[in-house]
Amino acid sequence: MKYLPLPVVIIAGTVLCTQISFSLFDAAWGDASSENNLSEQPTLSTAQISSLLAVADPTDILEPTAAGETGSAATCRTGKIVAEDHPDSHHDSYYVAYKEDGSLYIQVSPLVPTFLRQDKNQIVSASVFTPTPEIASRLSNLFANRDDCDLADLYLNQIKNVSHG
Repeated sequence: MKYLPLPVVIIAGTVLCTQISFSLFDAAWGDASSENNLSEQPTLSTAQISSLLAVADPTDILEPTAAGETGSAATCRTGKIVAEDHPDSHHDSYYVAYKEDGSLYIQVSPLVPTFLRQDKNQIVSASVFTPTPEIASRLSNLFANRDDCDLADLYLNQIKNVSHG
């Protein structure tokens, strides 16, 4: 009886194992290459197509992508604070915020407001602070008119109790 050379057996075994793994993956989670799992492509309206053909700026016409920020004219954001791991840090509370001079000024809850400031170096944290009357007034006005703000949840991992203005 003649045996196959060892390198041929190793390569054939590797190919066979790979094919079995792909088959098991496809059976368990679906075929990633099938048309059913492909994300739907956005459809453009006739007006959007006409505008694009007339050399309009696509960022003015189309929805934003993950490549950058929205081109929104809103000067504020509103939504809920998400801090599931820290129940004492205003999780699920409503907020409004605006950005000025590199800092994000935040008011949590209109009834008993807490004022937070998120500086450039704070990505998932913010600091409690005592606002100037101008900042407090602006945030209060934003809460009253939050329909004009962009809607976005604010993810905070930590709220620092440092007071600065």
